[in-house]
Amino acid sequence: MSEREKSVGQYLGTIMAYSALMGDSQTQGQLLVPYLILEDGSVHFFEGEDQADAVAKAEAKIAALKSENKGFAHFREGLIALAERKQDVFFFEVWLPGMPVSLQAYQMVQPAPFKMIENVKVLNYVDAGLDVQDTDGFSLGINQGIASSKEAAEKWQSWF
Repeated sequence: MSEREKSVGQYLGTIMAYSALMGDSQTQGQLLVPYLILEDGSVHFFEGEDQADAVAKAEAKIAALKSENKGFAHFREGLIALAERKQDVFFFEVWLPGMPVSLQAYQMVQPAPFKMIENVKVLNYVDAGLDVQDTDGFSLGINQGIASSKEAAEKWQSWF
């Protein structure tokens, strides 16, 4: 089992857990601000005049972190187009030093009452430099990241 796949999975699971906790506590119509969890465990929230401004501020910080070779996990809310409707999603991005590009994933959600729909969708596992032969380590990492929040771990199954 590769430590890289497990570590990336842990970052993804951690940001998924905290995003689900925030989603569960948001009021209808309220948007969640983009945020980053850094390698040192610090959390940075990005507020702006509107959602686009907040996302732009987060993206500027992401560019700086990559140039400084510092890992992060990033969250923002958004929509994806499905065949007949638009779907609310939580977008996630994880990058650790040495990765060619950030891992990108999304979780479909129902905002109110909060529910997660299906499992997280990873968009670019191989392109992010992860080994397709080690998805078990990645999955283990996701589960460990979710478990890092006792409250999220206790509520996890109820959100599906």
